[in-house]
Amino acid sequence: MVPTPAELLQISRPWAERRLAVELSRAARYGRGFSIGLLDLDGLGGVNEAHGYEIGDLVLGQFAELIAAQLRLPDEGARWDGDEFLVIFPEIVGPAAVAALERVRRAASRVTWGLDGEVDVRFSAGIACLTASGGGGAGTGAAGVAALVARAREALNAAQAAGGGRILAAGAIPAPRLELITS
Repeated sequence: MVPTPAELLQISRPWAERRLAVELSRAARYGRGFSIGLLDLDGLGGVNEAHGYEIGDLVLGQFAELIAAQLRLPDEGARWDGDEFLVIFPEIVGPAAVAALERVRRAASRVTWGLDGEVDVRFSAGIACLTASGGGGAGTGAAGVAALVARAREALNAAQAAGGGRILAAGAIPAPRLELITS
């Protein structure tokens, strides 16, 4: 369920890690892929220095509102770390995940950031997809969550290194396979 902007600012990383573990398990069990997006506000530290932390907090709240407004009902999001947000896109992989975050990027370009537009805000995003085509690439549980987030972070870092304001996707990771225990 789509979180409210206030919830998006408060929902924590441990909650998101549990939700990712559930999605990994669902992918393994039902053979369905999903994607995650790791979004980072470019230059929020500079906003805090130039305009104060109150404006920086306002921008974070505006960004949370923007994300929440652009998500589909099954999507979920959480504040991951500082000015980073993690979005889970159930049953969306590949270009559809990029398109989902591109909607957020387009909407962000139309926002008056800060109190009266005194802040120029862009974000970078990295996407990692777990495909339904078996192979066990991600693993399950905490190890699988860490592997998927690491792929999204690699793509995010590459987007920022290329100048920011970009959305890049990492290569897809095959879904883990669950082994049936018969005894």
